[in-house]
Amino acid sequence: MRERAMMTSNSIKVITLVQASTGTFPKLYVPETLLVWVATGTKRLIEGDKEQLAHPGQLLVVPAGYQMSFENRVPSGADYRAHCFLFPDALLPQVFSAHGDALSSPTVLDCGPPMQACLQSLLPDAGLPETI
Repeated sequence: MRERAMMTSNSIKVITLVQASTGTFPKLYVPETLLVWVATGTKRLIEGDKEQLAHPGQLLVVPAGYQMSFENRVPSGADYRAHCFLFPDALLPQVFSAHGDALSSPTVLDCGPPMQACLQSLLPDAGLPETI
């Protein structure tokens, strides 16, 4: 797995993940609100007996303080790629004012063009190295 981390001027942390094989990450603690924008592949969120899938173009919103398991599923002939954004909780009501319920539990949202443009503007310009 390759990743690149970046800190923006607004204290938003951006981590881009590139993964060549499917991987499971059990019982991860999420200290800050996490947004995962899936580019290729599928992210599976497992919380107890509940499961959610985030597909390319969708946004997984995980509130601060959650502990859950993730699986990054690699599509045939490609890598899993996702951009992870850690937001200070004070910024989130402004970002998700139309999705207030999304902040109380992990939720998958469709990411429309305005949100995609906003998230894209936070990404670094340089490309990632190829996976090994």
